[in-house]
Amino acid sequence: MAGTRRRGPGMAIGMVGGMMRGLVGAAALVLLSACATAGQTVAQSETQAVAEAPQPPPAALEARNTAEGQRYGFAVRRPIMAAACPTCVWGPFALVTKTIMAREGWDIQICWNCNQHESPRYVASGRVPHDLTPGEIELGDPPPPKGSVDFGVTNQRLLRQHYHGIGDYAADGPQPQLRLIAAFEDPAFLVVAATKSSGVTDLAQIRARRMPVRIFIGNPDDSLVLPILQHYGITRAELESWGGRFVSRQQAMANGVDVLINRSASTANNEEARIWQWATQALELNFLALPPVVLDRLVNEQGYSRVTLPLGYFRGVTQAIPTVEQSGQAVIARADMPEEDAYILAKTIDENRLEYLWSIRPFVLDPRNVWHVGDVPLHPGAARYYREVGYMR
Repeated sequence: MAGTRRRGPGMAIGMVGGMMRGLVGAAALVLLSACATAGQTVAQSETQAVAEAPQPPPAALEARNTAEGQRYGFAVRRPIMAAACPTCVWGPFALVTKTIMAREGWDIQICWNCNQHESPRYVASGRVPHDLTPGEIELGDPPPPKGSVDFGVTNQRLLRQHYHGIGDYAADGPQPQLRLIAAFEDPAFLVVAATKSSGVTDLAQIRARRMPVRIFIGNPDDSLVLPILQHYGITRAELESWGGRFVSRQQAMANGVDVLINRSASTANNEEARIWQWATQALELNFLALPPVVLDRLVNEQGYSRVTLPLGYFRGVTQAIPTVEQSGQAVIARADMPEEDAYILAKTIDENRLEYLWSIRPFVLDPRNVWHVGDVPLHPGAARYYREVGYMR
């Protein structure tokens, strides 16, 4: 056709190449656009996830940032709490406390082996926890934090004795720096039982007949059980002289036991009480009542309270048995604990008190008693909170 320019082979190839380059460029633009959109979506999702994730309270972040190099203590919201093994009384109690205080930005470090009679001493002196012993490792204790203990949990009897420097703490002298944060009820009975196969129906028979029985107490030198042994004239030396002996919980559960005289009896399965779970199922037991004169002495000299072991509390308890108990654990600190921290601790414990019921033992916070253990001073921060909510005036 006139005016039409003929395309040679080179021109055709050039046109095809141009078209291909255009298609590739367009595809690249689409891909880049898609990637940008996807990247924006991912970034938005990540930002949203971070925003929705629980964040530490500002106070905790500020303390963490401004107290560089300080690993433990109230200032950095990482106080060390004296407790006991994970399956003992105070270990699970401390774990509940750690859980509820985490909501306030605290990261409580639990000393799982600041236990037994040493527990209030760790708090009173701010002692650094000792390394784990073989026995503590066997119990499953995690390694303790290596810093000064800031506060802790102990039982109310030990708190009163250590504060006054009496009983097991006479050599320490008074510890006026100890302060109460919160008191809990935690009932456990003093129970006496003997296997039917032993032939013991009265503890007086052991000495009178020189019976070679294996006796479980827990701690044979326990001052709270000593009046019972004294009343019946049972001493370690004489018991061993006619073939009997005191046995530990491990020995009793592995090799057998004839008589149990123990003040930690309960249906809970913590280390201190779990022998009763075993004994009441594995053994046929007679449960024995102590005479009123012994119960009176335990009340007047050792601070017990009279209670009744209910019918059916354990397998083999066929009637209600008059006995005694010492209830109560206590959260304690020193006078140098910052007032605001004591306030927050007392407030958080109280507001979450029902969570302590769902532990290895049912720890009960009674608003009428939470603020006092004998004449041990209440920390001013805790007192401020208990007055605000009307528990004390």
